[in-house]
Amino acid sequence: MLGLTALTATAQAASLTAEFQATIASEQHPDFGGEARFYHVSVNPENPGVGSFAATLVGSNDPAPSFVRNFTGDVVSYKWVGGTNNDITGVSVSGGDASLIAYATTDTSFDGFAQNQLKLWTTTDPGADLATEGVDPFNVVADVNGNGYRSFGGAVTTVDISGLSSGSVYVFYGAFNATPSVTAVMRDTDGVSPDITITDAHLNGDAANRTEYYVAQLKFVNDAGYDEIEYTHLANGTDFAGNGRGLGTVLTGADRGGSPS
Repeated sequence: MLGLTALTATAQAASLTAEFQATIASEQHPDFGGEARFYHVSVNPENPGVGSFAATLVGSNDPAPSFVRNFTGDVVSYKWVGGTNNDITGVSVSGGDASLIAYATTDTSFDGFAQNQLKLWTTTDPGADLATEGVDPFNVVADVNGNGYRSFGGAVTTVDISGLSSGSVYVFYGAFNATPSVTAVMRDTDGVSPDITITDAHLNGDAANRTEYYVAQLKFVNDAGYDEIEYTHLANGTDFAGNGRGLGTVLTGADRGGSPS
């Protein structure tokens, strides 16, 4: 189920790595009557991370083990969008320096329904609820029950990392009856240093059986003055057609005056 370190690109004193990826929720999970598309995220500093308790094993409808993936480094920015049809800039919930994360798409027909699957803790500690197998997802008390988008083909997300020495970009994405892809590039917008690329961070290669949600961790080191990470989520893995789910992003890291994350 879990995709560990697999793809790394380096240039000078900088790197971008597809550090981790996993299925975190599935409509096909048998314990919740086909409605277990919920995933839990905490940006609360007491317990930051993502919890999965309603995923299925890749390539099957069998339940996957629950797990918690703690975020590395301090949460610098987070953003989930949704709620407004055909406008991928509509913010559902955000925090930290939310201006560091921006979404764009050439798709012109999608909606803000997206199953409202996010359960997000911002100011309260989720405790065991972050990943407790058997928790009823309809009754979980979270600070935010987030939106998102469905029926979009693809989206491009730009994350400003110019003030960070290192950190991670956590990508929350999904697909419906398709195998998605997440490609990424770390850029020095001044053009001094070469681009660093990841060809696909969808490491487990899961072809979604109806709706499934995923998280991918893009870990970076930025000692060479890189400015941004841009990642592209394609719902069908090939173009801006298809039936995507999402979107959300969490940026963690250390500023240039702090210690590496």
